[in-house]
Amino acid sequence: MRVAFVGHPAHELTLSLLTASRWCDACRVASHAGRCVYRCVACDFDVHARCTSLLDGEQQHGRKRGVARRVGMAALRMGLFGLRVADAVTGGFGSPVIEVIETALNL
Repeated sequence: MRVAFVGHPAHELTLSLLTASRWCDACRVASHAGRCVYRCVACDFDVHARCTSLLDGEQQHGRKRGVARRVGMAALRMGLFGLRVADAVTGGFGSPVIEVIETALNL
């Protein structure tokens, strides 16, 4: 797979499997044999896949925020499921609280 990378505009980078350890030119951390990196063989430029910002800054920031929001909402739903189980065991003692939480979170 070939990608354009803002940090290396001279050439496209190719996703490659390393056969020996190499340094990432973006973060200066080593990648070891068997790992994948994006490479420009002509310039001897290597960068971790995690260091490439294939999306522009705003898109990347929004994407991370969206993932965090989905994970947070999933955790809230699991917590509410636990409350519903406890509510069923205790005979409905917490039902009004659960309804308020669900209404507030639009679940």
